[in-house]
Amino acid sequence: MFKAYTWMLVAVAIIGLVLIFARKEYLESIYFSNALGCETTVHSELPSPGSDFKAIVFEKECGATTNFNTQVSLLPLYEKFDSEQYPPVLIVDGRIRLPIVWLDAYHLKISVPSGATVYRKDRQYKGIQIDYE
Repeated sequence: MFKAYTWMLVAVAIIGLVLIFARKEYLESIYFSNALGCETTVHSELPSPGSDFKAIVFEKECGATTNFNTQVSLLPLYEKFDSEQYPPVLIVDGRIRLPIVWLDAYHLKISVPSGATVYRKDRQYKGIQIDYE
């Protein structure tokens, strides 16, 4: 009886680890998906007023095995957008319309629909405050 119980605990632990790593792999595939053959589509680009930054709203699609996701990255105004070089401050599951507005040079507001599944939601980036509604 003790051996069966021990093996059951080991099996549960292994299943738990598999699920943890599967979620980690999914999130990493969102971040590093271009290396995996994913397609990035930029939907909008909005420069901040009187600042040296811009906000990029884009979508990643990685094929039939993963959902689309919509992301927002911040980067220097005159830099070319590269999703690997400028990690997202926001990742939302699915094809979502994300209205963004600069309140001032260092204050960005992003509207996220209620009920949306959010994987990442940073509140600061290099001195820029990010608010969500």
